[in-house]
Amino acid sequence: MILQELAAGGVDIGPSTLPEAKSLMDAGKLRPLVVLAPERSDSNPDVPTVNEATGLDVVGGTWRSVVGPKGMPDAVVEKLASSMEKIYADPDFKSQMAKLGYGLRYAKGQEFTDFMATMHASNGVLLKKLGLIE
Repeated sequence: MILQELAAGGVDIGPSTLPEAKSLMDAGKLRPLVVLAPERSDSNPDVPTVNEATGLDVVGGTWRSVVGPKGMPDAVVEKLASSMEKIYADPDFKSQMAKLGYGLRYAKGQEFTDFMATMHASNGVLLKKLGLIE
């Protein structure tokens, strides 16, 4: 939705992944300002990192996950986790994601929980520095 609003002029700035915005960037409708990564993107090396553009050490990114309700049976959790690990390890999946310009990182269970806690804290720092929250 944010990409449609950006292209239509409804908003002036908004977050997006570079791969998702690629067609609008190629059409000259959008211009990427920064990447929320420690290094520039291989697919868009001309786009600076937040640190390069602002001096702030902000790292973000897009994540996707499979989650379930609290108390889900362990057998179901393990089956889902095992299936997701197989997908992640598949060379065709990795190749397609790279072709589209997406980075990959796999985290399950507590590792993903810890990652989300870190992202929550980091986003809070950024929003405070931008004056968007107190």
